[in-house]
Amino acid sequence: MKLLILLFLALSAWADIGTVMVVKGQAQLNRSDQMLDIKSGMKLLTADEILTKAKSRVQVMLVDNTVITIGANTSFKFNDIKFDGSPDSKADMKASRGFFRCVTGEIGKIAPERFKVKTASATIGIRGTDFSADIMPKRELIRCYSGIISVQYASYLKEIKAGKMIELRENQIEIRDMKAQREKNRDQEVYQVVEKELDAPDMPAKDLSDMTTQQEQSKPSGGNPAVGGPFAAPIN
Repeated sequence: MKLLILLFLALSAWADIGTVMVVKGQAQLNRSDQMLDIKSGMKLLTADEILTKAKSRVQVMLVDNTVITIGANTSFKFNDIKFDGSPDSKADMKASRGFFRCVTGEIGKIAPERFKVKTASATIGIRGTDFSADIMPKRELIRCYSGIISVQYASYLKEIKAGKMIELRENQIEIRDMKAQREKNRDQEVYQVVEKELDAPDMPAKDLSDMTTQQEQSKPSGGNPAVGGPFAAPIN
């Protein structure tokens, strides 16, 4: 009996937990301290860690159809993924640095309390969710696009609803509306354009106004509300 249990555990450890769907740029897979170049179609195993380089992205689909997009300069590890269609299914992952966005699959529906992503300083729980995290040396930005997430940080436990974001910085937290933050970022971009062009010699006021208007009109409509982060949607 003990032999059968050990055999089952060994097979589970080597069972596929997901697949690399798309690779852009350069990325490696740390598997049992062996570094492998990541390629599309590569199968993922428990304890695999994806490491991306600058200007690189990797998108994976787990066995429960959870889709995770991993941004540049990111470390993302699949500590424990189990999916058998029962409430005993679980997903335990960790992002040590960089950016990721996650759209949860079946585990988020049947066992949401067993779906966790740890960051450098917090733990994210979910309820049928699309969310992202940007992990930087001195702060973290966690955004919720749909559903609800819970964020545990130090002695705080906060519930973040769709359209909200939370910033974690030196034992301080701030919850903001993502739309308001996008407008603030947009206004700052316009100010920077104007400030830059004001340094140019003999720039007529009308030309400056037209230039700023063109900058605004040239921006694509819609898009990713996560500042500097990729969608957890197919990468073309």
